[in-house]
Amino acid sequence: MLKAISLALLLFVSAVVAVDVAAETHRQTGSTGPEIVETTIAPDFNLSASPDLLTIPPDGSEFTVITVNSFGGFAGYITLTASVSPSILNAPTWSIPVNPMITGGTQAIIIGVHGTPPGTYIVTFTGSNATSSRSVNVTVVATGPDFTITANPSSLNLLQGSNAVVTLNLTSIHDSSGQVSFVNLQFTPFNPVGLSASLSPASLYLPLNGSAPALLMVFVSSDATPGFFGVEVTGASSSMRGNIIIPVSVGPIPLPPVLVGLKWDHKLNLSRNPSSLETWLGKVVNNSTLPLYVQMSITLTSTNGIKLTTFNPIPVLIGPGLKAQIVVNQFFSLADVGLEYCFTAQLSYGTTPGYLPFTSPKMLAGCFTIT
Repeated sequence: MLKAISLALLLFVSAVVAVDVAAETHRQTGSTGPEIVETTIAPDFNLSASPDLLTIPPDGSEFTVITVNSFGGFAGYITLTASVSPSILNAPTWSIPVNPMITGGTQAIIIGVHGTPPGTYIVTFTGSNATSSRSVNVTVVATGPDFTITANPSSLNLLQGSNAVVTLNLTSIHDSSGQVSFVNLQFTPFNPVGLSASLSPASLYLPLNGSAPALLMVFVSSDATPGFFGVEVTGASSSMRGNIIIPVSVGPIPLPPVLVGLKWDHKLNLSRNPSSLETWLGKVVNNSTLPLYVQMSITLTSTNGIKLTTFNPIPVLIGPGLKAQIVVNQFFSLADVGLEYCFTAQLSYGTTPGYLPFTSPKMLAGCFTIT
C-alpha cells in the first residue's frame, strides 16, 4: 500500500482582458392588448472554466481559462481565489497568486504539478465581490509513476556477436514502496533479428523512499540486424508503474586486427638466473574503421604436458589504421630447466576495454628451450 504524503500545486497567471456588458432587460407584449410587461434580470455573474478537466504528468503543467460571465448589467471587479482538495497530510502550503478580474474578462491560469502524489484533485476557483460569490471547479488528474528507473550505462553501442550488461536502478518516489514485477521487456520500434534480452531478477521489493537494482542483459548474435533500436523495460505493481527505454545501436563486426610480427627472447639461462622473464613483443595493425581494444594472449605447452596462458592485463587501444606494440611476459623457474615450450600468440579485441568478444583468426607460433 502506497502512502502519499507530499503535494504541491503551483498556479501562475498570464493575462486579463476587460469586456463591458450591457444591462439585460426583457420586454413582453401582453396577449389581450397593448399592455407591456417589463422584467429586469437582477445583476449577477458566474464563472466558467475551459477546459475543466486537465491531465498533467509529473512536473508538468497545463492551463485553463477562467471567464467571468455577466448577467443583468452586472459590472465591476471581483476577487479571484483558488483552493484545492483533497488536502494531503503534511502537504506544503498552497501558493495560488491570482489577479482580480473584470466582469466579461478572462484569465489564463497555468496549473503546474510539482511533487504531487498521483491522483485526482479538484481546484476550485471562487470569484467574489462585496455582495456575492460564485465558484467553478477544474478537475486535475495528476499522473505519473511511483518510481523511476535509471540505467547505467544509459545507452549501448554493440557489435554483432557481442553482449552487454546494464544495471537498472529503481528508486521510490512519492513515499512509495512494494513489490515490483517486470511486466514488459521488448525492443522498439520493432523486434530486430538476432537481438534478445533478459532481466534478473524478474521481480524485486522496492523499499519506502529507497532503491533496488536489477540487471538487464542484451545479447547480439553474429548475424543480428545492424541499426538503431531501443530496449523498453516496464515495471509495475498493483498501484505503481514505471518504465525506461535504453537506446541500442548495433554495428557490423569490425575487421580484425592483425598480428604482423612477433619477437621473443628464447635465451633463458636459469643456471645463471634462478628466476627469469620471457618477453614477447607483438606488432599489431588495426585495419578496421573503429578504434579497437586489443589483447594478445600467449598459450604455452611444454614437452611434459604443462600448459600456461599469459596475456597483457590492460588491453591496448589502437586507432583506425594505426599500429601498436603489445608486450606479454611470463616467469620461469629452475623447475623448468630442460623443458621445451611451444607457444601460439593470438589477438582478442572489442570496442570497449572490459569486453573483448572477438578473436583474430591469424596466429603466430614458435618454440624455445629453457637452459
